[in-house]
Amino acid sequence: MDVEAAYDYLTYVRGVNPHTIVAYGRSIGSGPTVHIAVKRSVLGVVLQSPISSVYKVKVYRLPCTIPGDMFRNEDKVDRINVPTLILHGTKDNVVPISI
Repeated sequence: MDVEAAYDYLTYVRGVNPHTIVAYGRSIGSGPTVHIAVKRSVLGVVLQSPISSVYKVKVYRLPCTIPGDMFRNEDKVDRINVPTLILHGTKDNVVPISI
């Protein structure tokens, strides 16, 4: 995944301390952010208007996630073990807070 390559570049090539990285993702970008927060060490996470899953954004009211959905945030978010800030407006028409 590209997010893992970016993380590896920052930490291994540029020498950035992983415990100084705050992962940020907005909308569909929350998928890679949750992924890296679960797989690697980070200081914290900020999710702005996060999606629950890519498929749920495409097919509103889907009751569950589907195999093959790369970014099943709702299945992974409980495995984030660092401070996490979630921001989402109730009048968001692009990514409704319900999904």
